[in-house]
Amino acid sequence: MEGFVANPNSQYIQWVSDLLDRFRTTQSIGFDGRPHSLTNLQYFRLGTQNQSDHKRISDDEALRFQTPEFYNGKNRKFPLLNVSEIDTAIAEPDTPNELTVIVTDLYQAEDNLARVTSQVKSYLTANNSSYGLGVIGIKSEFQGTVYPEGLRSSGKFPYDSKEVASRPFYILFLGQIDEINFYFKELLKDKSLTEETVRAVIFSPFRVYEKPASLEPMKQEDLTKLPIEVRKQQKLSVPGYSTKFGNVVVTISDPHVQALRIDSRSSTDFKLTAKATLAPIKYLPILKPSAFKATIIYKTFDRKKKQFTETPQQPALAQALNFSGWEQLENTLQFSVQVQPQNIQGSGLYFFETQVVVSPDRGEDALESQDWWNDWSSNSNERRGDKTHNLKKFMDSLERITTEIMQQNQPVVGRFCYLIQKG
Repeated sequence: MEGFVANPNSQYIQWVSDLLDRFRTTQSIGFDGRPHSLTNLQYFRLGTQNQSDHKRISDDEALRFQTPEFYNGKNRKFPLLNVSEIDTAIAEPDTPNELTVIVTDLYQAEDNLARVTSQVKSYLTANNSSYGLGVIGIKSEFQGTVYPEGLRSSGKFPYDSKEVASRPFYILFLGQIDEINFYFKELLKDKSLTEETVRAVIFSPFRVYEKPASLEPMKQEDLTKLPIEVRKQQKLSVPGYSTKFGNVVVTISDPHVQALRIDSRSSTDFKLTAKATLAPIKYLPILKPSAFKATIIYKTFDRKKKQFTETPQQPALAQALNFSGWEQLENTLQFSVQVQPQNIQGSGLYFFETQVVVSPDRGEDALESQDWWNDWSSNSNERRGDKTHNLKKFMDSLERITTEIMQQNQPVVGRFCYLIQKG
């Protein structure tokens, strides 16, 4: 890491200085809109095999990261450290709101990669359903020695970014996903960013959007896309819907409920093109549509009780709506709903609540891999100061861990509700 501070104006010095300043002066804002203050800031130097051996340093000593003596062992306050065993810094948090930030070049010994990913998985599943991990990669000026797997590595080599290309370092964040999301926005918003020099990704196995997606009901112009026998039945009122059912008037005022009327004799399938409004967490990898699964809960309106009640199991009714064709376009989720009237047996008023979750099949990835994981990575046979040893393996491991947790916990994409009157 010493090579990153040979240039006093390096990107490394600028980014880490900005990071420290924001921790001292900025209140984070969570998804709930409430400010969160970081208290009890603690700083450590990594490079030992046990967390208890990490040397805690003062605020003033932390600012010495800008000097060579912080790394080269020539100052007794900062003894020479061998390998930055970052797995020892990833421990179950003492409090739910604890945020761990690690600045590293991510050059880890081969066997340490497995320990790091194991620790990350333990951390993410520790007593909280809102934890995540974020990685910001930054390419910086560098002039010094590269140690692919530590100071004792026989493969060490000199490297000067002025002669070849900038060298990457990384800032890892572990903690509540809304805290990570906030600091990503803060750190990245004022920078002159290009995909060649700065990349960022957040792995969030429990939460894939800031809030669940909400259905955008059809508008009058959407009726033209329906079959004529269905279109004639529609009397849409956006955002509300009222209908007389026997001697009861049922009113739906929720603007995110889609109302449909179907003739009692109708048996022709038809397709709705639906949209839902998203609140994306910006730096999450793209979710694979094949990982989306829809579960339908259906209720029928009880005239005597004047309310919707759970319906005894009706396999046909469970197949009345089929969801497919998921496609995310920035802040909108588009999909198709195949309506099968023949599966709605008998006249009545039916309420369908569809919960869509991320639930990848075993062996399937939930997230799209990002090109930079490979582009910034080198293998053990390469002496590349402009790349990171085994970065692709590390990022793929984080993606795999995220998928495994998603398989168990099924984070919610959204809840989409349909009111169907037949007859």
